[in-house]
Amino acid sequence: MNFIFISKEKESYLLGLVKKGRWIRKETASLESKEDNLYIARVVQELKGQRAYIIEYEKHEKGFLPYNQTYSSIKPGDEILVQYIKKGKDNKFPRFTQKYMILGDNIHLTPWTKEIRVSRKAKHKKIFDFEEKEYGMILRREGITKSLEEIEREYNDLSNIEKRIEKEKHFLPIPRLILKQNKQIVQFINQYSTQIDYIKTNDKIFKNIIEEKSGKDLIIDEHYDPYYDSALQRDLYNIENKRIKIDEKSEIVFEKTEALVAVDVNYRSSTEKLGDKILETNIKAVYEMAIQMELRSLTGIAVVDCINMNQEMKKQFIRKTNEIIKEFPKLSFHGITSLNLAQFIRTGVKLIDS
Repeated sequence: MNFIFISKEKESYLLGLVKKGRWIRKETASLESKEDNLYIARVVQELKGQRAYIIEYEKHEKGFLPYNQTYSSIKPGDEILVQYIKKGKDNKFPRFTQKYMILGDNIHLTPWTKEIRVSRKAKHKKIFDFEEKEYGMILRREGITKSLEEIEREYNDLSNIEKRIEKEKHFLPIPRLILKQNKQIVQFINQYSTQIDYIKTNDKIFKNIIEEKSGKDLIIDEHYDPYYDSALQRDLYNIENKRIKIDEKSEIVFEKTEALVAVDVNYRSSTEKLGDKILETNIKAVYEMAIQMELRSLTGIAVVDCINMNQEMKKQFIRKTNEIIKEFPKLSFHGITSLNLAQFIRTGVKLIDS
């Protein structure tokens, strides 16, 4: 089965996409970032001279809420929903807004208003065909190419999150974090949610956003550690080794040098004719190279020294390789030479001219 895992580590979140038993995507997200998080906070003090309020958003943690970031009449002692805007400078309190947003890929939900708006970056009018509903929203630039049906589906998902927040905001303790909105984690889930069967995490703070936005089964296991997950043992073993078996009769030798990553493809049988196995073995080698570059967080040039192919095989190799790298967004394919050297770049490193 295919799944996403979100593992809370000591200093960051480790994100992974596992497909057909292989860990193929790896990202890390900040553990400390509070930006965009929603809190149920208590108003502590009004500072009329500064036209602002002091709020307590977590136990013993204070924040600054300007008048112009409120939409309702509030007073000390009130309990309100607020969103973390940015960290304070020079030991000042972090800044908050009561005009909070629930973040999506194509839209942001604005529950405090019914207004439907278009991002300044999105010069598009079709959103005005969207009927006014219970909550307002902002159409993002990413939503320009989406159909109204897709926008409405995401609107409903975000609305369900808001409804959960409304129910849970009265629960103790107050103040507290009520919705963690790490943009990178949200985007990772949204990007791959249609390709997976379930999501596994060791941090229950993501419960609301995962269940509503992904629509997938959620497994919360506070003791989950991907490095002890039996489903990942093959890949965890491979990233520690230079020689990597890709099937019963073939392997790659994966070596990182100062200039590039060199991958040599070996077929172990000396008596059997390769025949159709040539193309299959080379494609498997490319797939394994892509996984190793991803999991080892390597960047730069990679060259796969393929088993010799004829012209027809090379055409098929190019087509299949272009399909493979669609699963690895940071990897680009730069063709295959007459010496059967397939050239790749991971991230923005320029290819050296031959």
